[in-house]
Amino acid sequence: YQGSSDTHHFFAARSMDASVFIKIKVEDLSLIDVRPKWKTSNQNVSPGSFGYYAVDPLQNFKRISRSQ
Repeated sequence: YQGSSDTHHFFAARSMDASVFIKIKVEDLSLIDVRPKWKTSNQNVSPGSFGYYAVDPLQNFKRISRSQ
């Protein structure tokens, strides 16, 4: 999950060697933990991170806990 704007939720997916960026309308997907659109600079995250946290697109973009 890369964050949300007033109109869209943003996600990044990596399949093999390619990254895909996904944009879903806010009215089409309800999220519990909505955050501002991801900014690539000045983030306290590990190098190579694409966003705030991992989600499972097969489970309606539900947040994946770190313990899994």
